[in-house]
Amino acid sequence: AKLTLRDAEGKQYIELVPQADGFAVNAALTGWKLPGRDALLFPVMKLEGVLAADGWRFASIEGTLFDGRIEGSGSLQRHEAGVRFDGVFKLARPEIGGLLQALGGSPGVAGPANGTLKFVAQGPSLANPLASFRAEGPVHIQGGALHHLDLVQALRQRGQPVEGGESRFENLQAVLTVSEKSAALSDVRIESGLLRASGMLMRTREALVGNFSVVLGDGVSGQVAVGGTAQ
Repeated sequence: AKLTLRDAEGKQYIELVPQADGFAVNAALTGWKLPGRDALLFPVMKLEGVLAADGWRFASIEGTLFDGRIEGSGSLQRHEAGVRFDGVFKLARPEIGGLLQALGGSPGVAGPANGTLKFVAQGPSLANPLASFRAEGPVHIQGGALHHLDLVQALRQRGQPVEGGESRFENLQAVLTVSEKSAALSDVRIESGLLRASGMLMRTREALVGNFSVVLGDGVSGQVAVGGTAQ
């Protein structure tokens, strides 16, 4: 036997099929928002998995998000203190600045990102499953920018503070680590024309900090320190 629930337009549905350890679930949702994180809006979300007494096991999670896509798998388990989610997601060109802002704050990086993130989250209930979380993994951003940071100008004006600006890049590779308290890019490698830079950048709730080694094609090189209040 199969139970199917559909909306009036047939665009959203949930199918439940009984099995030995619970229900096999196949669902398609539109305009879905993650509970407790209204800014995390998925225009399309598809789920396949098993609903059991102790929680969900997701064999497949696919969705559109910030003009890109994510896909992955994971599990949502209930326990005495609330719920815990463990999963792995592949990013396929979502706009990383918007995604990080929706999760709590961005260190100023923008652009379409590819990568793989391991994600762990805990919360007191299904209404707030991301009270604490951590996502970490390598990312590659092409055709993006670092906002509020002009690496070239800062290097050319060594010893003098430089406010604002922007550093556009062709390629940025880094390890992204984001939690409810901070977002950081470590082991950063930037390429943009004659510019090469490496370093780290982190945003906490209060401050933006970082440092870069910068090399320009005309032979100018040096260190750039980043500091300021979080915006």
